[in-house]
Amino acid sequence: MSLRRRKPPPASVPPDEPDSDAPKGKTFVPPQKGLAKRQLFLMIPFVLLSLYLLSRSTAPPTLGSHYALCTRQPDGIITMNEDDPSTTLRTQCIVVKRGKIVGTGLVEEVRDQWGDAETRGNLGIKIVWTRKGETVLPGL
Repeated sequence: MSLRRRKPPPASVPPDEPDSDAPKGKTFVPPQKGLAKRQLFLMIPFVLLSLYLLSRSTAPPTLGSHYALCTRQPDGIITMNEDDPSTTLRTQCIVVKRGKIVGTGLVEEVRDQWGDAETRGNLGIKIVWTRKGETVLPGL
C-alpha cells in the first residue's frame, strides 16, 4: 500500500461515477491548499504562550550575590571539605558570596556572624530554606 496522496480523478470522468480504487460509499475530496499554513499560524500563539508559562513556573528564585542556604535538619548539607579536620563534613547552613562558599555552621551561628535580612533588614543576608528532606551537595 502506497503512502502517496491520490490524484484527483481526471476531468474526463464524470463525478457521479465511482472510482474503482476508492472505497465504496466514500468520495474523494482533494486537499485544500493553504489549510496547513493557516493551521500553523493558528497554533503558533498557543505554543508561544505555553512555553512562556512553563518558563515562568520553573524559573529558580533569584538569590542575589550574598545569601545563606540552610536546611531544617542540622546535618542536611555535606560540605566535602576534608582539608580542615576541625570542621565536620556535615552542617546546617552554608554562606555564599558571589558564587563562593565563605562560611558554614548552624543557623544560630550564621545569624550571629553574618546577620539575617529578616531581623536586620538590608544589613543582613537572605536565608534561603530548602524543602523538607532535601540534602545539599555543594559543587556538584
